[in-house]
Amino acid sequence: MEILRQIETCPKCNSGLKPGSTECFNCGVLIPKVLAQIEEPLQADFRREFGADFTDRWQSVVADYENEDAHWSFITHCQQFSSLEFAAYRYRRLIEVLNDDIAISMLKRIEALAGVELQESA
Repeated sequence: MEILRQIETCPKCNSGLKPGSTECFNCGVLIPKVLAQIEEPLQADFRREFGADFTDRWQSVVADYENEDAHWSFITHCQQFSSLEFAAYRYRRLIEVLNDDIAISMLKRIEALAGVELQESA
């Protein structure tokens, strides 16, 4: 899983992790299992609220995290359907777990797009 290389701390105990670790050496938790437990209920909720296409596009982002085109495709799709709040939520969740430059940069883009939309509707 591409996103595992980006996780720097354990989502359970906040201990530091080596890049790509699948297990926390401090508490023993399996990182993919914890991430799945966090994401599965959210994915089901988002599928009901936003439809499969949104969650499928998000899965493309996660699968190829360093591909800026995948991020931009997801964000513009959300924008086309007036769902930038969904995109912002997804990137905020990533920032909570990863706190990396890609997620921060994408959230800033989303906020800029949302700001433009608000100005245009005023």
